[in-house]
Amino acid sequence: MLFVAWLAYSRFRIVIPLRDKTMPSVFAALDRSFRLINGVPTYVLTDYVPRNIIRLLCPA
Repeated sequence: MLFVAWLAYSRFRIVIPLRDKTMPSVFAALDRSFRLINGVPTYVLTDYVPRNIIRLLCPA
């Protein structure tokens, strides 16, 4: 699994490999990414990955 954080205003991306999608792993990746950017953004938006996969496989 890859955890990808993208700061839209600066086009800065953080990619962190994860062993699984458990809550502790995701929180650790969030913590790591916030420490790399030296702060916490006001909003954190998540993406629904299966929807994007379906769009790639079955474009309407």
